[in-house]
Amino acid sequence: MTAKKTIGRKLLRIKELFFLFVMPVLKTFLKYWRECAIIIIAVFILRYNLLNYEEIKVYSYDGFDFVFILLPTLLTIISISLSLQNEKQYGLKNIEFRKILMNKKYNFMNMLLISLIIMVLFLFVEYFNLVLGVFYLMFISVFYAFLFIMHEIPLLLKNEKYIEKLIKLAVHEDESPTELDKVLKFMIFKKGIFETYNSLHKKNDKKLLGRLLHLQNEDLDFYKKGISKPNRNFFFRTLSNDLFEIIKQSKLNIISLLDNEGDFSFVKITGSSEGYYHITRTMFYLYEILNNNLKLQDFYIETFLKIIERLFLSLKSQDTIHKELTYKVFTTMIVHTLSHKELWFVKFLRNHVYKRNSIYYKSEAIFIFISIYIYYLINVEKSLSNDFKNELKKFIKDEPSVNNYNEALNSWEINYKSYLNKENFSEGVKLLKDLLGIFRYSDRFSWFDTPFGTVESKSIDNLFNIRMIFNWWIEYVLIHDFKELTNADDCLKILNKLEEEDKILLSKELNSWIEEEKVKDHNLKWADLYGIAKKIPPYKLSSEFVRKLIEFKTSTLKKSKIKEVEENELDENNFQCYKKKLLDGFVDAVNKLPFIDEDVELDDTSLKSIKYLNDSKYSDAIINNNIEQMESILGNMITDTFLETVSPIKALNNHTYPKEIIEKIISFNPKYKSSNIYSYDSSVKDNKIEKIDRIKKVKNLFLPRNVFIKDNAIKINIKPLKSLTSVRKLTSKEISVIIDRDYKIVNGYYMYNENGDSRGRFSVTREGLEDFLSKKLFFVEIVFKTNVIFDTKKIKYYK
Repeated sequence: MTAKKTIGRKLLRIKELFFLFVMPVLKTFLKYWRECAIIIIAVFILRYNLLNYEEIKVYSYDGFDFVFILLPTLLTIISISLSLQNEKQYGLKNIEFRKILMNKKYNFMNMLLISLIIMVLFLFVEYFNLVLGVFYLMFISVFYAFLFIMHEIPLLLKNEKYIEKLIKLAVHEDESPTELDKVLKFMIFKKGIFETYNSLHKKNDKKLLGRLLHLQNEDLDFYKKGISKPNRNFFFRTLSNDLFEIIKQSKLNIISLLDNEGDFSFVKITGSSEGYYHITRTMFYLYEILNNNLKLQDFYIETFLKIIERLFLSLKSQDTIHKELTYKVFTTMIVHTLSHKELWFVKFLRNHVYKRNSIYYKSEAIFIFISIYIYYLINVEKSLSNDFKNELKKFIKDEPSVNNYNEALNSWEINYKSYLNKENFSEGVKLLKDLLGIFRYSDRFSWFDTPFGTVESKSIDNLFNIRMIFNWWIEYVLIHDFKELTNADDCLKILNKLEEEDKILLSKELNSWIEEEKVKDHNLKWADLYGIAKKIPPYKLSSEFVRKLIEFKTSTLKKSKIKEVEENELDENNFQCYKKKLLDGFVDAVNKLPFIDEDVELDDTSLKSIKYLNDSKYSDAIINNNIEQMESILGNMITDTFLETVSPIKALNNHTYPKEIIEKIISFNPKYKSSNIYSYDSSVKDNKIEKIDRIKKVKNLFLPRNVFIKDNAIKINIKPLKSLTSVRKLTSKEISVIIDRDYKIVNGYYMYNENGDSRGRFSVTREGLEDFLSKKLFFVEIVFKTNVIFDTKKIKYYK
């Protein structure tokens, strides 16, 4: 293994050196491969010309070839003079725009340098009358002139395709100048994010899309801050045209990205919903600029309506990622605004989305989800101020007659009642699925933005969690009358269509509403907040529908637990494996103990045992933990024997060693001590304490403090009895005792309740419980003999 690790480290070092030194050289060569090829060819031509000087016909120079040599220089000078003009290109002056092309090898400096090198070389070959060299340089001069023209003329003529090709190259460089961001912003707001992306992307370029959205938001942030400053009037007068174009294009950009039916969409490009925050940031910036800074309320309403309509249309998609994106956007907007004591977003939804007799496709679930979240803020979240909680209560009740467009409105409370008025139970279950989807797809770490500088420790009951959704739904179905539910058995059929995980979670929450297989009188939290009901209707408490809910709950939890038990059931092979493992662990623990003496007699000693009742689900973890604890168990057993055998000498004053006791310990000359001396009389000399400090401390034995031991004072022998040690199933009698002790309830029925978690309880017959426990539990007993001998004359124990 050592040799392999050494080779691996050497290979890693070679790889590091390769990327540090070789890769930069290789990249430079690939960038200037033409120049490298030209130099190599020139060397061969000049060598050939020199070796065959006499055979080559003398070349008569008439000056015309020098024009070819000067041509790249002349073109370069013309190009520089044209580029120094202040004419703008893609939002930048030409001289600034050229900075984004620094990744191109033929910048002004390169062109001048190449031209000068050609001129110098020409003078050299001309002076020595190297004919082949002259013709070769003439060819090279024309070649570079052509390249410079192909590079410069499209820029000067503003050839859009060529320029965007150069921008694309710059975008995908590892490093890019700041001017490139300005060019990209210009493209985003003039051409739109769709055309900009199509011009610059490579396949599904997630990184590019993220960069474009970031730049869009960066510009919106710039305008938001500029308008909010004291010089906002000047800022607005000078940049108003740009600002409105940016706002308009930002809206169109977001709408196009949310269009799941088109070829260009956020989800299709990224393949996920992870970058949703780009969209929410745009929405926040648009709100700040249009509503707060410019007070353009109609423009703000029209912009947000278009974005929200497109979000709701995404819910029609069969692709779950589109739904995830919509849910993440809505939950982020809600959590951020309400956590920061802002009501503008929920008011916008009430006034312009959830209007009277108007609802978008599948938006009902989002409305209910927000309602559940508002309940959480008012009744559970402790970090929110009481003043804002009262504002939320007032918002629920408020009923503005019309909105900005003179459209009739309902209060949030009235809409809540309306959206819950379903006649079909299957629609109610579908609503539960949608609510769970919103919660899970949102995938939030925290559902409340704790105020800055505040650190809180909260239990699961004080957090917005999935249990709230299940409890809301149970409350909803218990107070609602489903007219279409003519047969209570339909209830079971519909509920059994839920995902297995959701069936189990729902059943566990039903247990908090049910006691002794009856619905108990429960506080209706959400119904009370939204003015629906104070109590569950009496007829519902004993209805067939409730009995079917109880049947569903019991059946689901029982099936889940039986499946779990059967999957973890152990057989004889498992038991034998555990037995060997335990015995090996026992022997290892014994070997770690000091003072082991196998000559100590064990024949007349009584049997001792270590017993465990184990759960097959956690069998490996429990067995390993038992093995880890064996050393401690054996040590404590020896300690108990010590305390029964050795009487302490009461000589310490408040755990402090007096001088005479220190001297007695030194004269006793012990070989071991159980602990250090922490406190002693000030009259004790240092050299005496040093003698006691040099006494060895007993390891791996839990003796009391202040014990001093001579050699051979303690002898220990412990032997496991393999034939009597067992790992086995429980007997019928043992199971019967456990059932009567732990699972029998007052009325003679049996209720399974694991680890005191009442949410997972379910009723079961005695026969079913016997079968269940016989597979679930198993018994471990390690039988051994031990004999510990303490020679009290060789031991001093002070107290």
